[in-house]
Amino acid sequence: MLDGYSGKGRLDDLGQLKKEVLGFIPKREGIASLALNNQNKSSHGWAHVTTARLLCPCNRLDEFDSNPKKFCRDVENGVIMIMADDLPCFLYPKDKYNPNNVEEGLLRGEYLRSVFCFIYTGPRTATKEAPGPSSGPGKAKLYNMTRVTPQSIAYAAVVGRFSICGQDKWALEDGSYKLEDLFNTIVELFDDPNDPWCIETLEWWNQWVFGSLRAPNIVLANPLLVPTVKAMLQQQHAARRAALQVAANITDASEGSRSNTNGNTGDTTMANAIPAYNSNSIQPEEAESSDEED
Repeated sequence: MLDGYSGKGRLDDLGQLKKEVLGFIPKREGIASLALNNQNKSSHGWAHVTTARLLCPCNRLDEFDSNPKKFCRDVENGVIMIMADDLPCFLYPKDKYNPNNVEEGLLRGEYLRSVFCFIYTGPRTATKEAPGPSSGPGKAKLYNMTRVTPQSIAYAAVVGRFSICGQDKWALEDGSYKLEDLFNTIVELFDDPNDPWCIETLEWWNQWVFGSLRAPNIVLANPLLVPTVKAMLQQQHAARRAALQVAANITDASEGSRSNTNGNTGDTTMANAIPAYNSNSIQPEEAESSDEED
């Protein structure tokens, strides 16, 4: 699916971002920022703590923070393997990853949002601090784009990751990391259009970018010792769906029980209200006849 975003458009995005992207990285106390005019990509990626922390899998951030230089060295030497299923920290707001609720804050990272806005609504909107419609030039206006889609978020994530990695030339693979897998993993997060997280996430994006809660018709994607973030998400999705199904079953059973009870009560009431026919009882016509004979 990433092939649909290849070619001149992608190269234009990368070329323009290269000059600005370091300014989108959230500053952290105690960590030296890269010089904004430093476009030498060999000093980015795992070669610098600032970019490395954004690339670090969110479920290994504590390990990274305990010894950043060792973590980066282990990644570069192949001791630590980073895969696309291990979602990078830049997909989350700063320090907002919650292992007990992996969905919380996912795809709402400041860096990701800046890259998305830079690409789709123009450079002037990349660092805006409040949600709302954007009037600047960008791909959204050029292609009459009026809503955010899972695919557009995934594309921004791919471009955003490449822009801070150490590779100088575009490639779909960065060692063991495959950008195609990152794209598909993000799109697959929206596999259930009725899931509350899917709805709320797209509403958040549309509100931030276009000032509207309008959500798109979702297009479905083609189908270690430390569990990947994707695996944790799938487990939490499954647990929530199971809980919802149990609740629905309980509700159905309760309503069915009430229906049966009401039905039986109704029959009993009707039976008591209508006297049973007795063949030995005197009917109205017979009663009149008896009176006349007397």
